[in-house]
Amino acid sequence: MTTKKTVGLLLLVATMTAPFVPASALDDFISKGNLELSLLGSYSKTSPSQGGSSSQSLLGGGVGYFITQPLEVGTAFFVTGMKSGGTTLTYTSVAPFVKWHFFPNPKVVPYVGTGFTVGGITMTGTDSIGIVGFGFNGGADFFVKERIAIGPELRWDHTAMSSAYIDYSANVVTLLAQVKVFFF
Repeated sequence: MTTKKTVGLLLLVATMTAPFVPASALDDFISKGNLELSLLGSYSKTSPSQGGSSSQSLLGGGVGYFITQPLEVGTAFFVTGMKSGGTTLTYTSVAPFVKWHFFPNPKVVPYVGTGFTVGGITMTGTDSIGIVGFGFNGGADFFVKERIAIGPELRWDHTAMSSAYIDYSANVVTLLAQVKVFFF
């Protein structure tokens, strides 16, 4: 099963099998000191400054901590692997973030945020390529149970990669599909 099908199936099951949250429930599990764990899936389209474009799918996770009810800090991590012929490519990154949440409706919690990315690409028989970047994001959490939310996040990142053989930068637009669990 492909990554896109797996993430889509998870989101479909979560939305069809869980009742929506009562109106007062968010006060209990989105507040100062709460922890958020997430499973992320994404599809990215890259438009490099040198021209051309590419796309990729990946999986990851994240953890966030609410400093205050609207303010969350945390980090996401991503790992993907590709194999073509005799070459294997592995991409790993860590992306610390800050998000500000809005509470217009207890069942839907939109947010905006910013952060940066640090990571690397390794390929069979070559040196590692370092990656750094910064970006902005926005999304919404749709609560399907008291402590479980699903939702999209749209990210824009500017990344730069460098090694002894490559100097490359690109703007990357990523649509994440997320399943989140909130803890006290």
